[in-house]
Amino acid sequence: MKNILTALLSIAALITVSIVQAETKPDTPSFAWANGFIYSANYSTNYQPVDGPRNTLYVFDGLKGQRPVAEAGPGGPNYQDGRWQVVILEFTPAGKTAFDINNDGYSEFEITSWDMAQHYMNTHGFLKIAGQGSIFDATLVRPAGLEPPDTK
Repeated sequence: MKNILTALLSIAALITVSIVQAETKPDTPSFAWANGFIYSANYSTNYQPVDGPRNTLYVFDGLKGQRPVAEAGPGGPNYQDGRWQVVILEFTPAGKTAFDINNDGYSEFEITSWDMAQHYMNTHGFLKIAGQGSIFDATLVRPAGLEPPDTK
C-alpha cells in the first residue's frame, strides 16, 4: 500500500511540476510507452476538463524501472486525445521472479505496449490490478528524433 501511495504521489508531483514549468512544451521526457514507442507528455496551464471517454494509463507497483504504459497513442484509432484514467498494476510474486532476475528490485526489461501488459496479466499472471488512480489530461508527444518511421 505504501508503494502505491508513493507512486500516486510521484505522478501527482510530476503533473504539478510540469504544469508550473510550461504551457505546451514537452517537459516529461520518456513519460510513457504506447504501441512500442516512448512518449513525452504535454500539459496545459489552460486546462479545460473534457467529458467523454478516457484511455487507461497503467502505472506499475512492486518493481522499479517500469514506465507507465498507455492503452493507445497518437494516431491510433482508439486514442482519446490525451484523456487518461490511471490504473495501478502490481507485479505478482511470479511477475517479480520473471521480471527481476537478479533480485535487485528493478525490472530487467520494460513492458512497452498495452498488448504486452494484457498478455503478462491475463496469460501469465505476472501482473494484477491493484487499484485505480486519478484522471488527468495530457497529450502524448514523440520526443524530437524519435518519431515513428511512418511519420517522417
